[in-house]
Amino acid sequence: MLHAHRRAARGPALRACLLPLATLAALTGCDPWSRLDPQGEADLDEALWSDQLVAAGDRVYVRLPHAGALLELAPDGAVRQVDLDGAAPEQVIPLPDGEAAFVFARWPICADDDEDIVLVDECPEDALEEGSELRLVSGHRTSGTYALAPHFNTLQFSPDGQTAVAFLDPAQGGYPEVSGVADLTEVVFLPLGGGAPLAVSTGSSPKQVLFTTDDEGRNDRAVILSTSQVVVVDVATAEVLVTYPLALDVDTVIVPEQALVAGGGRYCLLAVDGGRELYRLDLVNESIDIEDLEGTPALLAELQLGEGSGEVATLVGYDDIAALDVLDGLTNERVQRFSLDHPVNRSLQEGQTLIAWSSQSDIYKDVYIINLDTAEVDEQRAGNPLRSLQLSDDGRFAVGEMGPDNYGDGSAQDNLHGLFVLELGEGQPTNLALSSAPVGMALSTRGEQSFVLLLLDGDDQLYKVDLSRPSFAVPVELPAPPSSLVRLDDGRVAIAHASPLGLVSFYDPANDEVSSIAGFATTQMLVEPTLPRRADN
Repeated sequence: MLHAHRRAARGPALRACLLPLATLAALTGCDPWSRLDPQGEADLDEALWSDQLVAAGDRVYVRLPHAGALLELAPDGAVRQVDLDGAAPEQVIPLPDGEAAFVFARWPICADDDEDIVLVDECPEDALEEGSELRLVSGHRTSGTYALAPHFNTLQFSPDGQTAVAFLDPAQGGYPEVSGVADLTEVVFLPLGGGAPLAVSTGSSPKQVLFTTDDEGRNDRAVILSTSQVVVVDVATAEVLVTYPLALDVDTVIVPEQALVAGGGRYCLLAVDGGRELYRLDLVNESIDIEDLEGTPALLAELQLGEGSGEVATLVGYDDIAALDVLDGLTNERVQRFSLDHPVNRSLQEGQTLIAWSSQSDIYKDVYIINLDTAEVDEQRAGNPLRSLQLSDDGRFAVGEMGPDNYGDGSAQDNLHGLFVLELGEGQPTNLALSSAPVGMALSTRGEQSFVLLLLDGDDQLYKVDLSRPSFAVPVELPAPPSSLVRLDDGRVAIAHASPLGLVSFYDPANDEVSSIAGFATTQMLVEPTLPRRADN
């Protein structure tokens, strides 16, 4: 199946970069181009490369918008172009296992059957269309291709790694790009182990997809949360098993905000925007229970009780109550309450340690460390309000970004960004002041050492913080000003630099080695766009 749509007429090109061919050839040191502009100039109406790197395993993918190409860069200096069969990458999404990635791609189509038409510009304007597809790539090769309409903008993956789910999430913003006639409520299941995609219409805008697990550990059902309803679908067949309306009146709009699968896959629990109710959908007996809560839910999470026991409960936090409630996974009855000094809306669990904090307040600074075995609550305090918090790979450290304190108490750190570092079970946190806002942050573990690596706005250096000695930050000199970074699976980071012809560095925090790849953005820079496929391909 081919998804195609008419392409808008091209206006005047933005002459963002205009260089003589001789200059470009000198910069690249070679002349690999076959179809060059006869005027001796290169008119670049798009950026040569995107500095938004995508990590997959121990390598990164880099998009080249002007050339319509995708490159794979490795720390050993290898640069390989990914075979997309002439399609141009729009977005790259790595799979959770880090070994492959999905690529949303498009390519120009000329509906005119004149065989002499080779270049895109030679195709009559009213015959020029675009096709769209989703490609599964591993390394520099395509391992699967799926026809996908251009309006899809979201991918989710099942926990067992066997299925990807594509849908249109209106919350992503912008107007959907519709090709002909489209069902914008459609959800497509993509089997990663092979097989044809399966589609189902949900009848309402999807927001999130959850999964239940069978006795063999496979995700057998998808629970699709959408506006005012929840649809349960068989993953293997895309058959709708049951639809749960969340409102009795079709004119009532109910938007799910927090949701999880509980009770060993029997229930779906969800909280809705602005409501104090907790909906419990029985996925076995097909019924809905609505329970009134004391406050407005801001946190709904699965809680593992008794390390290795397999016992699971539900954790509930509130916008307007300074407490965390633990609900029985089957009955939904409250079995424990942790009283706090202020409300929380975020949590992390490491073994039988629960960490809770608020990320939506300019006032609250407390971080709660809760021992689930003893029910003891240890209250720690961040220097400024936390915007995020994450755990190191070994689970020893909690590291967070702090924003300026708009309601400060007069401390020196009030108006500054900061870094919060806490070694779990080892006393007081360290609060570090930052000269500017972080524009990139990655946690890295190499051997027995754990680090946080930081890029700061307007700063040309990378900063390395050894989490075992967080007060001593080490600046790392880079070959050019950095713009972004991503972490690789082996603990190294890849850093994109502000360089028009492309510059990416790989940094190892264990030995401070930096290696760089430059000039890759000149790939196909001066090649006139050709038609990679005809309309009947």
